[in-house]
Amino acid sequence: TQLFRNLHGKRFADLSTQAGPDLQRPIVGRGLAVGDFDNDGRMDALVVDSEGAPLLLHNETAPAGHWLSVKLEGTRSNRDGIGALVTATAAGLTQTRLCHTDGSFLSASDRRVHLGLGRASQVERLSIRWPSGHTDVWHDLRGDRQITLTEGSSTRAAGKVPSLRP
Repeated sequence: TQLFRNLHGKRFADLSTQAGPDLQRPIVGRGLAVGDFDNDGRMDALVVDSEGAPLLLHNETAPAGHWLSVKLEGTRSNRDGIGALVTATAAGLTQTRLCHTDGSFLSASDRRVHLGLGRASQVERLSIRWPSGHTDVWHDLRGDRQITLTEGSSTRAAGKVPSLRP
């Protein structure tokens, strides 16, 4: 098992030896599921060991910034929002995430869309392009929490203040 840190999109640093004893023992790792296991805004990983118990890599690092976790509920689209494109703008930076659970052998990752906000404490604009083709837009969403957004419930779609369930 290896752990790498992305250095500003230019290269990766191998942090495997600094990550603790669990990464030092050899395993037959075949699958990886990623998600926020303890709902603290820091992404964790679960490695599937084909010859033993799974290995939970619990992220206990100091918080690196603000975040927002978005659970999608489709109404015309599939119930889990799989395939939706989530685009968020915070502090002038825009990021786009795909709602999915795939990515590794016989593994399913958290379906919630995780947005790292850095120093921004809120998302100024968040749009979701649902698999049905419908687009919803929300504004001024406070960070450092989990929210559920339902297809067709945004101010743009419904002409009213959206319901933001935790």
